[in-house]
Amino acid sequence: MNTWFSVTRRTDTARLYIFGEIGSFGCGSQQVLAQLDGVNGVELVLDSPGGSSCDALEIYDRLVKLDTSVTIHRAYSAAAVLAQSGKVRRILSTGRMMVHPAIDFVAGTSARLRERAESLDTFNQRLAEIFAARTGQPVSVAAHWHSGPDFYFNAQEALAAGLADEIIEPPSLPVSATPSESTPAEPGPTEDEAFTLDFLRAIGPLRVGSRPRFERELRAWFSGVREA
Repeated sequence: MNTWFSVTRRTDTARLYIFGEIGSFGCGSQQVLAQLDGVNGVELVLDSPGGSSCDALEIYDRLVKLDTSVTIHRAYSAAAVLAQSGKVRRILSTGRMMVHPAIDFVAGTSARLRERAESLDTFNQRLAEIFAARTGQPVSVAAHWHSGPDFYFNAQEALAAGLADEIIEPPSLPVSATPSESTPAEPGPTEDEAFTLDFLRAIGPLRVGSRPRFERELRAWFSGVREA
């Protein structure tokens, strides 16, 4: 089954590796939490472009109660929330983080839109309070991160902002490995890419009259997509 995480249990501890879009493939926070039942300590490894902030927050609420350590390769958007669950937060010298406000896509009446806007404001305030408590930044600074454009941090910037506790070096490649054998780092998503993915996650499964026709239209659309 396609998924975005893996869990390796060691009696009462676990290694949780999040490597994809949180909440994708129809697999949400409950599937993660079920595999952490009975665990006292978690080693969380993050290399994620983000995903569902709601799922991330539910996982955060469990991890913050445990003896959790975090290693950050890439923690964008919702993954940056999870990064704050660790008692110790280590970021690779090549690591990156990105913080921005939660996004929702809603169609409906003006009353419905106002309701969702108020809900988003409340949700972003909760995120700001979490980041402020963990980073030592004023709530106003954390709220600014969750009210405007994407804020990117390299390892040194993340350390200075209080988003991480220490910088570590990436593990060395095995002696037998050569540059041609190693997998190049995947670039982070552009704003267009992140916006589109958030939109697709928000609208959920689609109902179409003809799947082959719809797939042809999608392929035609993707033919115009260019890498940044």
